[in-house]
Amino acid sequence: SPEPLRSAAVKQTSLTPARPALCPSVRLQHHAAVTFGDRLHGDCLITSVEFNASGDLLAATGVTKQIAVYDAQVILAAPHAPHVPILKLPCSAKPTCLSWDRTGAHTLASSDAEGTVSVWDVARAATGCPPARTLKAHPSRVWSLQYSPLCPGRLVTGSDEARARVWEANAPEAVCTIKAPANVCCVAWDPVSAFHLALGLADHRALYFDLRRPDVALFAMTGHRRAVSFLRFLPHSSDFITASIDSSLRLWSTSTGACQQVFTGHTNTKNFTGLAVAEGRIAVGSETNRVVVYDPHKPTPVQECPMERAVNQPVCDIMSEWDSLTPPKSAFVSSLCWHPFKPLLAAAN
Repeated sequence: SPEPLRSAAVKQTSLTPARPALCPSVRLQHHAAVTFGDRLHGDCLITSVEFNASGDLLAATGVTKQIAVYDAQVILAAPHAPHVPILKLPCSAKPTCLSWDRTGAHTLASSDAEGTVSVWDVARAATGCPPARTLKAHPSRVWSLQYSPLCPGRLVTGSDEARARVWEANAPEAVCTIKAPANVCCVAWDPVSAFHLALGLADHRALYFDLRRPDVALFAMTGHRRAVSFLRFLPHSSDFITASIDSSLRLWSTSTGACQQVFTGHTNTKNFTGLAVAEGRIAVGSETNRVVVYDPHKPTPVQECPMERAVNQPVCDIMSEWDSLTPPKSAFVSSLCWHPFKPLLAAAN
């Protein structure tokens, strides 16, 4: 039942600090690199990277069945030094996605390939404590989850079950379930409405919902030719960007349901390659192991940034002049995240 959602207070201002707009003339430059995983056992896919609300912690996870938490301030202050995690959180299954609660510095949620969601108090986990909460959220893989930027503790999950579920911090069961017509590949909250969210589906569509009437989508956005892999709202807007494995991005209006812009110029035909949106910039991963940057008003890229790699090891780059290195053929960008209030981008492969 969605009743707890109906009684929630609607807030119209995000709890996340406003990130300064990126000047169109400013280009991303490589700043630091952090190796993730075990160099002795070959490659591992990084599935998710996320800054916390204050930007002082950076979490990364992948097929190694662990979450690594780094001190982002130390990485930025000493970019050429070797960096190791300040905390490693063990996972029972392969993690798929991470999301920090925007209302606190230390609450981190992770989803996995077996349908479980774990909520970590990172400060307590540093002392050896297990997850503060574990949910069997879905019977199959959870592809995506995200904390609401407006409502403390409210979390949405999306799964291969073709369902999205909304969870409150103190509720033992989901407070709302959305039945989708296909596998849910990505979920995202509207940053200016407590009751609206969007789903990206394997049937090539994106759906926009009002949780007070979750049975029918307000809009079904069609145009992609393959699965919608990532979805991100524009800052301070209800319009959003979708990424698809048809090598395109699309900008959608939630007022009309219409596509306002199509972006092409990156390569994405097989893998989930990440998507991050900031004021004045859209960053998407490419299967050429490059980060491709678009201006929201231009259909073709304004910059391409090769992941700075000497060997084929998973890396998390923080970009703030890039060297023209030839990327390994097997590597591709897999996750991206903007710093919450600085013009910094974390990219993983």
